[in-house]
Amino acid sequence: MAEVWGDRQAEFQVMLTTPEGSDIGLLEGVESGSVTLSATSRLRASGRLRLTETSQEIDWLHAHCRVYYEPQGLPGWPVGTFVMSAPTTSVDDHQRTREVELQSMLSYVDRDALDSVYAVAKSQLHPIVLCALARRSGARVVGDYTQFQRRTGVEGEYAYDAGTSMLTVVNDMLAAIGYAALRPDGWGTLHAAPYVRPAQRPTVFTFSEGDRAIHSAAWTIDRDVFNVPSKVVCVGAGDSTGAPLVGVAENTDPSSPYSTPRRGRPIVHVETGVKATTQADINTFARRLLIEKSTPAATLVIEHMPVRISPGEVVGFESQGVRLRCAVQEMEYSLSPTGLVRTTLKEVQDL
Repeated sequence: MAEVWGDRQAEFQVMLTTPEGSDIGLLEGVESGSVTLSATSRLRASGRLRLTETSQEIDWLHAHCRVYYEPQGLPGWPVGTFVMSAPTTSVDDHQRTREVELQSMLSYVDRDALDSVYAVAKSQLHPIVLCALARRSGARVVGDYTQFQRRTGVEGEYAYDAGTSMLTVVNDMLAAIGYAALRPDGWGTLHAAPYVRPAQRPTVFTFSEGDRAIHSAAWTIDRDVFNVPSKVVCVGAGDSTGAPLVGVAENTDPSSPYSTPRRGRPIVHVETGVKATTQADINTFARRLLIEKSTPAATLVIEHMPVRISPGEVVGFESQGVRLRCAVQEMEYSLSPTGLVRTTLKEVQDL
């Protein structure tokens, strides 16, 4: 990553694009705005723009917009690509302004829905099939199939009622085969890839103090230990073939302050309706959930100059005696040349 510390001049640009992702031209009249990127929300991204009215003609039914961050002397990057809502216009004595809501590209998949009962055999689940379902909405979807191994000899099927959101269908079945939920990148492409535990992800950037600091000296840290489980029980969705699968994961590490041995009793979290094709899958899901539920042991909120990191990636934090590896949970951009990014980080733990 290029050297991002030191004084910086930069601007945000909002580019109109076609649904296929090609640039049309800059959106005129942008006064202010914000963008929020999330690793945990259903649609992963949202935002808003405030515009002064101009003579620029915009096809609100089809045009998208892409927000770029352009720092002088450094490579820029796309913060996000969005579907734009038709604007709400406000009129006063001096000018007309427009408020435009920005919606994630996942909204296309979310608004698509089944028009009849959909059923698929567990043994036939494949990310290629799931990506094809997501593309039905017109979204651009890329899948990583290199590590996938088809589940053979698995009985039963998954069934969804008419009216179920396609995003629910796809994300449920991605989880069943050990994949992460669909996520959009800055260019507006949706990605389906195997889930990787935060502890196994590389550190892409480190927030450090001193001459290379890009974060504010004022930050907050919170440790919520009361609600951290030491044991997770996952109960499968079940079908006509018999009893549902049950997966259990427990933190028995005596060196962990949140483990059953250290707390003297199990603190159990139960998750029902889990989509899983095999016993190994539901055991893996239970372990994944236990790790995720253990992560809130430390929540860190910082403000910093924009840097090219994304929700879900792992960063380091070294400041005022605190040293942590954290997963990026949420990033809130203010589309101001001097605005800081407000980022929420979760401490990475592994069991």
